[in-house]
Amino acid sequence: MLKDTKNGMGAKAAKAKLSGQVPAAPQRISKHFIRHDFDSRPWVQDVIDLSEDQAVAEWLVKGQSQTDWTEKLTAAISYREADVHSLVRFIERRLGEKCPDFRSRILSDRPGDITFEWSHNGCDDDPPQRETRRIMAGIDGTYSISYTARPGGYERELYQQWVDIILGADLLNRK
Repeated sequence: MLKDTKNGMGAKAAKAKLSGQVPAAPQRISKHFIRHDFDSRPWVQDVIDLSEDQAVAEWLVKGQSQTDWTEKLTAAISYREADVHSLVRFIERRLGEKCPDFRSRILSDRPGDITFEWSHNGCDDDPPQRETRRIMAGIDGTYSISYTARPGGYERELYQQWVDIILGADLLNRK
């Protein structure tokens, strides 16, 4: 399934937009990209959100959907420079305000590159979730990659494998 979440387009319209058949906001070609691995299961790209300010791609395990997923991988670039520590504090503040049992911890902290983990046992309409997210400062923006698991997708060994994948992702120059 392919959809443009920013503009609320359906799959057909989003595909047309990506193929250039529909006028779209100016797209940027980033000078960096994130190279990462998947685990051995089949993953399917489910969402692409392209706008003037950002590019976001999401993958789900084959057979899952946006309404019933248990695991999701997200890669994104925001074409605005931002301090990675400020972004982590913003996410912690936002989730901490709405989720009373919200927890967060830093896994790796280097200049311009931070990896953290957050979790909650369910809040508002969201089921319990756990996420590992890496945020990196790049040449032309702020990049992130995250693995999120809900009940049914969380297994300690599998989650640790994804922590290792996220920590091992590289920010490479685009050729």
